[in-house]
Amino acid sequence: MTTTVHTLLEQIRRLTPDEQLEIIKGVAGLLHDQVGHSMPTPSAPLAIRHTAPMTNLDDLAADFWPEDESADDINTYIASQRAAERM
Repeated sequence: MTTTVHTLLEQIRRLTPDEQLEIIKGVAGLLHDQVGHSMPTPSAPLAIRHTAPMTNLDDLAADFWPEDESADDINTYIASQRAAERM
């Protein structure tokens, strides 16, 4: 980090959060004006852009957990898996 940038950051630290946000917006605007027009616009892959929104939550229901086990059983299982990974 250059001395100039370091000095600027020290001065910015003394500002209020609202003033710091104004600085960020101003710098973002400068960057957009200087290089934004020459940078490619990011785009999502075609598969993502054309995916329809979910309209039925039942489509997300999983049938792999036995019906006779409660939510507590699921939570206990997850906790034991996490504990095992920490060991």
